[in-house]
Amino acid sequence: MHHNLAEQLIRRHNTTSKHERLPDYDFDHLEKGIVCSLCSGFMFAVRMANLRCKNCGYTEQTETAVMRTVSEFHRLFPNRKITNSTIYDWCKVINSKQRIRKIMMKNMQLVRKGKYLYYIFK
Repeated sequence: MHHNLAEQLIRRHNTTSKHERLPDYDFDHLEKGIVCSLCSGFMFAVRMANLRCKNCGYTEQTETAVMRTVSEFHRLFPNRKITNSTIYDWCKVINSKQRIRKIMMKNMQLVRKGKYLYYIFK
């Protein structure tokens, strides 16, 4: 009887907490945009240099917000390459791929693999 109980406990043993398990999510099904660091509302472009939160009115520099968003993207999708086009699609409110490229060139390391380019953190 004790052996059966021990076998059941071994079969039911979980090595990860239910709080550590993430729900399934997909890039295409998530809402895109830069999220406010204070209230998690979505931000919009005020000027080229600043973004403002729709909910709380917090203002953040575009460069800081983009790099924070790149970091969040990498945390959510660690196996995906960080490319200019991907981050452009992910940020949504930055209407210039060139602006995103400049920000990433300044803060990240560019990796060239043949005709493909992607970025890694320095």
